[in-house]
Amino acid sequence: MHEIFSIPELVETILLQTDTRSLLTSAQRVCRHWNELIKTSNNLQAALFMKRTRDRKKFLTQERQMNPLIEKLWHEFFRRKYQSRTGKLPPLDPLRENAYLRQEASWRQMLLHQPPTYRIGIIETDRIYNDAESAEYTEVVIKMDDSYLRLGHLHEQLVRQRVLPGQDTLILWERFGWLKHQERQNVSERAMATSTYLKTGCDVVVFCGCSYLLQRRWENARLPIDYWLDSAEKWKILADAWHVPIFDD
Repeated sequence: MHEIFSIPELVETILLQTDTRSLLTSAQRVCRHWNELIKTSNNLQAALFMKRTRDRKKFLTQERQMNPLIEKLWHEFFRRKYQSRTGKLPPLDPLRENAYLRQEASWRQMLLHQPPTYRIGIIETDRIYNDAESAEYTEVVIKMDDSYLRLGHLHEQLVRQRVLPGQDTLILWERFGWLKHQERQNVSERAMATSTYLKTGCDVVVFCGCSYLLQRRWENARLPIDYWLDSAEKWKILADAWHVPIFDD
């Protein structure tokens, strides 16, 4: 290898122009020096969505960036693994499934956005009467394992069967009835979640019924989202984003 490629600052500059998938895989196989640089450079780790970006100026005039690897992971793994039992999606290939399920798989530690937040958006709907117009939005600050929300945290909720991955990336649904029916009943709310909430404030949006914790009713039976909040290291409701009607009259 030419000596110029042994200069860390130069190599880092070059690698920062590399797409995320190549940086995660092929670039780390070039040589031991590159592998070590990618794993120890804060800038490269941020480019891989492993660490929070320090370049705040970059996002002052731009929308937050969703992890570009999530789209494939969501539809190829999350949905096919946890929705294939409905018969609507083909089952995941066993070899691919085993590769995804490795405990050391790097996707588990990946952030969902850059810059990340500690926020989950929760849309409560009237599931009994299918009254989508009454849907309300609440943002919750949540801290998992002394960390930002990562893909591994979402996967844990899927494994525990608390939520299902919807057809929209980073939108989860509480297990209640037929998912396709719920998605059809909440088309406008889903559009609001993807075009506004995920781009400006939260890392993931969860559709559910009326949460007892968000209603501040502690004594009654709880929903899956309530158990998720209970499992967090810390969580709190944002006072200015509590039960906000999604669509004003």
